[in-house]
Amino acid sequence: MKLHATIAIAMTCFVAATYAQTLRDPTAPPVSARTGQASTRVAPSAVPPASVTAIRVGPGQSMAIVGGRKVKVGDVLAEGTVQSIRGHEVVLSTAEGRRVLKLYPAVNKQTHVSVANRDVAKGNPAPVAPSTGDSTQ
Repeated sequence: MKLHATIAIAMTCFVAATYAQTLRDPTAPPVSARTGQASTRVAPSAVPPASVTAIRVGPGQSMAIVGGRKVKVGDVLAEGTVQSIRGHEVVLSTAEGRRVLKLYPAVNKQTHVSVANRDVAKGNPAPVAPSTGDSTQ
């Protein structure tokens, strides 16, 4: 029985070691940096567009992280010049025109409008609360 338990433990350790060897350390530098080899260049068309990962808007100066780089208004990126930084987007000025990079591109912001305000906006008067008949003031 001890032999079977020993074999079972040895097999478990072997399987665990096999899986551990196939996992990549996410904090390790790229292989090219460790080996000293030149990194493989990617064609410009295959490079994904810059993405906004953080925005800070403050009274002194606004800043954003675009494509992993800290930028402020006026900085030049490969995609264009930073024209403005708002709470949820970075606006770039490019050769083709204006380009907006959103912090959350999949989120569509909608404003909630109450029923009374919606009717007033359409030109209908707001409903008036019924009077109680007591006009003492």
